[in-house]
Amino acid sequence: MGEYGEYLVYKNLKKFERKGGKFLFNLYIPKPNGQTSEVDVLLVSPKGVFVFESKNYRGWIFGNQQQKSWTQVLPLGTGHGSQKTGFYNPIWQNAGHITHLEGVVGKGVPMYSVVVFSDECTLKDVTITSDDVSVLYQSNLKSFMSEVYADLELDTLSQEDVDNIYNRLYPYSQVSSKVKEQHIS
Repeated sequence: MGEYGEYLVYKNLKKFERKGGKFLFNLYIPKPNGQTSEVDVLLVSPKGVFVFESKNYRGWIFGNQQQKSWTQVLPLGTGHGSQKTGFYNPIWQNAGHITHLEGVVGKGVPMYSVVVFSDECTLKDVTITSDDVSVLYQSNLKSFMSEVYADLELDTLSQEDVDNIYNRLYPYSQVSSKVKEQHIS
């Protein structure tokens, strides 16, 4: 289910490869406590590193930047009410990814947090209060990234920097099934 959302992120953004960008998927970045932080999709580009958290959800989504848990509400059909499910705040989740990525590539690399929700859901009451986080629908991703690229007029990373960051992070996308199982548990 999640893999489809990640595929759509890539499909919508693959044109950025022609602009010097390189994609990585499902990176298992080590945390100081010995666990891992799984990054869904990463775009290393001359404009910086874009960290995408893909949420392939349906139903209504409620949450704000300060809440630890957000809520997904799924209708159960006429007269049957709805099912509410809590999930960890994806903004906090991505902030954690960025912290652990900085541990690998350093704090001097510009990183951008982008949470991408499926078009199958409705962001009912989602409140974002800071400028360094973006929460949007899959269908808005391509135009959003084009705007970001236009706003960030100057490249902050050389192609050599992009290649070095990509090469440093690539091994974290090639982990054993044991590492993946440990992450899930």
